[in-house]
Amino acid sequence: MSGTIIYFDALRETALKTTLESTLDTKLDIVLESTRGPTIVSEYAQLHEAAVSEINKRVAWMLKGSVRAGRSPTMFLTKPGSEQEAGKDSNRTYFVFLDEIEKNIEIIQWGRMPTSKPQHDAGSPPMVEAIIPIEAADLFGVEVGDNLVAVPTWTDDAPYVTVVISGLFTKSGPESEFWHLNSVMSTATGKEFNTIPFYITESAFLNVVGPPLLKMDSTYYYLLDVDEHLLDANNANVAAQSISDLGAFLSTTLSKYLQVTVLDDVIRRYDRRLFFSKLPMFMVLVLISIVVLYYVATLSSLVVESQRGELILLRSRGANSTQILVVFILEGLTIAIFSTIVSPLIAAGSISLLGTTPAFSDLTGGEFLNISLSLRSFLIGGIGGILGLVALVLPAITASRIEVIRNRQEMGRPSSKPFLQRYYIDILLLIVSIYLFNRLTEQGSVVATSFLGESFATIVPLATTYALSTTLRSCEAL
Repeated sequence: MSGTIIYFDALRETALKTTLESTLDTKLDIVLESTRGPTIVSEYAQLHEAAVSEINKRVAWMLKGSVRAGRSPTMFLTKPGSEQEAGKDSNRTYFVFLDEIEKNIEIIQWGRMPTSKPQHDAGSPPMVEAIIPIEAADLFGVEVGDNLVAVPTWTDDAPYVTVVISGLFTKSGPESEFWHLNSVMSTATGKEFNTIPFYITESAFLNVVGPPLLKMDSTYYYLLDVDEHLLDANNANVAAQSISDLGAFLSTTLSKYLQVTVLDDVIRRYDRRLFFSKLPMFMVLVLISIVVLYYVATLSSLVVESQRGELILLRSRGANSTQILVVFILEGLTIAIFSTIVSPLIAAGSISLLGTTPAFSDLTGGEFLNISLSLRSFLIGGIGGILGLVALVLPAITASRIEVIRNRQEMGRPSSKPFLQRYYIDILLLIVSIYLFNRLTEQGSVVATSFLGESFATIVPLATTYALSTTLRSCEAL
C-alpha cells in the first residue's frame, strides 16, 4: 500500500516535469499589463508599488527574475519640418523603456546609450535621446545623430516630440525570454505599418516625454520569469492558485489590467488528466489490498489451526483466553511494525528501478525514477500494518475461546464450512471481479466520454469496487 503512494508521487512528478518541458519557456512566463495615465512619476509609482507588493506576496517564490517595461501609444512618425504631413503615410512609432536593456544589446559603430536629460530648451517641444534597432534604421535610412519627430495622434500640450538617435543596436540572444516582453509590446502596433520603436530611459519616459503629453495613457508591463525547476507535484496546485489570486486582486486594483500565461492552465490540465489516470490505479489498489488481506486472514487461520493442539494444552494448564490472545497480538505487532518501517524503503527502491525499464524509458531517458519518501507513504504503510494485524488476530480471537471440552466435541464431528464458502460468497466475489475486469478491458479505462464530449468516471466499475470492498468488510466482521 505504501508502494502505491510512492508510485503515484513518482508518476505525478514525472508527468509534471514532462508537461512543463513540452511547453515553451516564454509561454510559462507571466506577463502583467496595465494601462494608466497621465504618464508621470507619481502615477507610475502607485502602479509599481501595487504590482510589486502582490508579486512578492503571491508568486515571487517560483520566479528566477523579472523585467519591467513601459510603452506609449502609437504615434505618427515623420522628419523634422514635416509635422503637418504626419499620419498621411504608414510610418509609425512609439516610446518604450525596457529594464536592463543595456545588458541584452550591443551598440554598434560609434553610438552610445541615451541619456535621461532633456535635450530641448524651456518652452520648446520636448526633445529626447533614443536608441533604435539596426533593422529599423536600415528600413528608414537613419543613422546616429539623425533627428526624427513623433507626432501624437491626439491633441495635447506638446504638438510633437523630437528624437535624437544616439545609437543603433543589435539584440544579444534575440530568442531569450528578455525579448519576449519586447515582442508582446511590439504587437500592439500591427504589421501593416512601418514602425520604428524609440528606446529611451525610464527617467526620460516619465520626466521628459510624459509631462508635456498629459493626455497620454501609457501601458506598463511586468515579465515574471518562472523557474519551472522550482515547481513540483506538491506545490503545482499552489502555484496555479497563486497565479489566479494574483490576477483576481490586481484586476480590481489596476486599471485595464491583463494577465497572460499558460502556466496555470497547464497545471490544471495536468492535474485533471492525472486524476482520471489515477482512478484505474486506485481500483486495482483496492482489489489487491482486499485480496492480500483475505489471504493473510486465510493463512493466519491455517497457522492457528495447526497450533490448535498447543492452544488446548495451554488452556488445560490454566491459561485464559486473554493470555493466549496476547501472544498472537504481540506476534502480529512485531510483523506490523517491521513491515510499516521496511515496506516503504523496499517499495521506493523497486519503484526507482522502474525508470530503467522500456515502459518508462521515454519519460526518464533510461534513468532511475525520481522518488520521494513522504510521510504519507509511511502513514499508508502503517494503515496496511494495522489491517494486516487485524487479519492476523481475528482467527486467533476465535481460537483462544475454544474450551478443552468443546475441542473434544469438535474432534468427534466434522467442522462446518467457513462463512464465505458456506454461502458461496467466494464464488460471488470471483464473478464480480471477472465482470469488473471485463468492463475495464472493453472500455480501456474507467473514464468515459459523454454526448457533449466531457470526461467522467463511469459508475459501474466504481460501484462494483465499492460493493466488493463492503462485502468483504462485512464478511470479516462476521
